[in-house]
This record gives sequence, C-alpha cells and structure tokens, in this order.
Amino acid sequence: AVLAISSVALLLLSLSGLGSTTGAPNLKDLSDTVMHLTQQLQNIGVIEEKNIHELEELEHQLDETEIELAWEKQHVDSQKETQQMMHDSMLKQILKDQQVIKDTSNEASNAGRKIHRTQAELEREQRENAH
Repeated sequence: AVLAISSVALLLLSLSGLGSTTGAPNLKDLSDTVMHLTQQLQNIGVIEEKNIHELEELEHQLDETEIELAWEKQHVDSQKETQQMMHDSMLKQILKDQQVIKDTSNEASNAGRKIHRTQAELEREQRENAH
C-alpha cells in the first residue's frame, strides 16, 4: 500500500514537471523526497507491526495473569473456607468439652454431697449404737 501511494505520487510529480524546462532538476529533488518519505512510511509500518506484535504478546500475558489470579483467588477462598470450617468444628468441640466439664463438676459435687450425707448418717448411727 505504501509503495503504491509513493508510485502514484511520483507519477503525479513527473507529469507536473514535464511542461517546464526548469522542472527537471526539481523533479529529481521531488523524486528523492518521495523515495525518502516512502522509506519513512515503510519504517513506520515496520514499527507499527512490531508494536502490534508486542501488544498482542502483552494481551496474551495479561490473559494468562488473569487466569492465574483467578486460580489464586479460588485457592485462597478455598483455604479461608477450610479454616472457617476448622474454626467452627473446634468451637463446637470446645463447647462440648466445657459442657462435659460442667456436667462432671456437677456430678462430683453431687457425689461429694452424697458422701458427706452418708458419712454424717453413718456417724449418727454409730453414736446411737454406742449409747
């Protein structure tokens, strides 16, 4: 496309210079300018292709990074959920253990009172039997 544009420009310049005798030296300068501009356009095209390729690579890297980030987020969410379940389970176990301790303490207190009553009754019977 760039070469076609420069060819058309060169043709137009050569046609405009045919009618004058002083146009020949200017035609050479114009031809050189067109060739120089054509080269610059080709260089710009190469740079643009390189930039497009780099952008495509960056887009691919971004896609990979987004996928990796989504996986990491899912992994972290899973770990949080597991930790929460462990926390809940431990809390339930602690509450059960506290209830067992409370029940055992109550049973020990009841047993202590029963032993005390039994000992008091036994001592009372021994005193009565002693008289």
